[in-house]
Amino acid sequence: MYKVFFNDRLIILTEETNQSELLKTGRLVRYTGKDLLTREIHEFSALEKEKSLIIVGENPDKILGDLSGLFKTIEAAGGLVRNKEGEVLLIYRFGKWDLPKGKMNRGEKPGAAALREITEECGINGQKLLRKLTNTYHTYNEKDTNFLKKIEWFEFLYEGAEIPVPQTKEGITEAVWMKPGKLETVYSNTWASLLDVFAAAGLTTTPGWPA
Repeated sequence: MYKVFFNDRLIILTEETNQSELLKTGRLVRYTGKDLLTREIHEFSALEKEKSLIIVGENPDKILGDLSGLFKTIEAAGGLVRNKEGEVLLIYRFGKWDLPKGKMNRGEKPGAAALREITEECGINGQKLLRKLTNTYHTYNEKDTNFLKKIEWFEFLYEGAEIPVPQTKEGITEAVWMKPGKLETVYSNTWASLLDVFAAAGLTTTPGWPA
C-alpha cells in the first residue's frame, strides 16, 4: 500500500478494500489503466471537498509507477534526529513544524543526503545513522509544473553539544530540540505525511491517515 498526499488530502494505492474510515470522506475506484488514473487524478485535484481517493488494483507498485508518470518526480531524503536525552530535532518553516529534508544530489545515497540536509538546515555535525524509517510521497505545484516528491526518511542519533542553527535562507526560522512529551503541539501543526514518519519512529500511534 502507498499513500500519496495532496497537501492534507490523500490518495491510497492498495490491494485492500477495507478502508472504511477513508470512505467516509472519499471514494473508491478499481484500477483499469493509465487512462482511468489520469482522469481520477484530474478530478481529485479539482474537487477539494473530496478528502481521499482509494485506488484498488492487483499491483500497487505498478499503479505508483503509472502515477509518477503524470508528474515530474523528485527524489529527496530527510532525517528524524534524537539526542542523548531523547529529544527530537525539529525545524519551523513556512508556518509549520517540519523535519530536515531536501533533494538528493546526483549520485548521492539517500542516507548520505539525509545526513547532509540535517547539517545544512540545522547546523549540527556528527549525527549517526541508525535505521531507515519509511518513505513518504506528496505532490505540489510550482511554476505551473506538477511534482511528485518521494522522501526517504532515516533515524539518526546525535551525541554532540552543538546548538542547532536554522538555515534561514531556506525559510527556516527555528531549529530546536523538543522533548517527546511536548510533540502534541507539533502534530497539530505539521504536514500530514510527517505523522507517518513520527509513527514509524514510535513517537505517536496516530499516522497521517489510517495506516
